[in-house]
Amino acid sequence: MITLKKGSRGSEVKTLQTALNLAGSYGLSVDGIFGAKTDEAVRDFQKSNELSVDGIAGAKTWSKLGYETADEIIPGGRTINKLIVHCTATPEGEDYSIDSIDNSHKARNFSYYIDPDTKQKRYIGYHYIILRDGTIVRCRPENVRGCHTINHNSDSIGISYIGGCPPRSVKNWNMQGKDTRTDAQKASILTLLKELKGRYKKAGIYGHRDFAAKACPSFDARTEYKDIING
Repeated sequence: MITLKKGSRGSEVKTLQTALNLAGSYGLSVDGIFGAKTDEAVRDFQKSNELSVDGIAGAKTWSKLGYETADEIIPGGRTINKLIVHCTATPEGEDYSIDSIDNSHKARNFSYYIDPDTKQKRYIGYHYIILRDGTIVRCRPENVRGCHTINHNSDSIGISYIGGCPPRSVKNWNMQGKDTRTDAQKASILTLLKELKGRYKKAGIYGHRDFAAKACPSFDARTEYKDIING
């Protein structure tokens, strides 16, 4: 997003006003005009989030609202160097709704973003989730920083499939990794990675385990998708 201040107008101001209304009880009219009330709301938000109180929606203010700024992105999106594959670390054979994942990530204090369709706050850390039937669900917009891999969120896209652990009947199932991808999930992940690689040609493909001491996504993504990189 671009830097905005009193006197600014346009769709970006509407986005700012919507985000502020969701962040607090400001009751702003979403009219795309950065007037006195929007200025007051920005200052109040900045004060509440221990930012410099200047009324200017710049990089730090947008970041607190869950958005990347224009200074941190390239035309068409953020600078993406990594496509990181995850699992939700849930039991084999069990479906999990997007809302349940959202609630889980909210409880873990993940940063929020604004759903572009519903205009509601969401906390899902991934950009995409693959359901067990292969459905690809868009979560965070690609231009918004993810919340899925410590120290690698600014330049990556996070993709997760439902599953990744043994059945609940297995003792300590949540302490073990297992590749539970259905055939439909495998096909959808491959399709999505090819699509993303087409847009972000310099991006490598990794598993979460390449950046953390954990099994996620419960298979070797770098090896499995090497042909996409080399192709």
